[in-house]
Amino acid sequence: MESVVIGVAAVAIIISILQIILALRLFFAAKNRDYRNCRIWIIVTVIVVVINIASLILNSTSGEFDSLSFGITIFLVCYKLFELLVVISFLRTLRGADRNWEWGCMYATSTVPQPGTGPHYPAQHQG
Repeated sequence: MESVVIGVAAVAIIISILQIILALRLFFAAKNRDYRNCRIWIIVTVIVVVINIASLILNSTSGEFDSLSFGITIFLVCYKLFELLVVISFLRTLRGADRNWEWGCMYATSTVPQPGTGPHYPAQHQG
């Protein structure tokens, strides 16, 4: 029994270290606006979420989950899904910024009218 607890603790520590490395990869990818590394983070996170959901289903059907563990796992899966949505939104922003980049110049994407493009009013004569 003691060897099982040690094995589970070792796996938990390894997973925690890998999650920290993954978070650092995302941090530096976002800081450098690195589209490729952000996509790698998304792929690995989707794999982690699928494994967590499979574990949740298997453990809940076998009756090995108590209500607290079940609730924590559901919360963590929801949090990971939220993280995915945020990073996907960031990637869409990066992709949109790339489309507006031409010949080394960044063009405005705002809907605010630029000077000289607003409505034209007739000239007023001052008397």
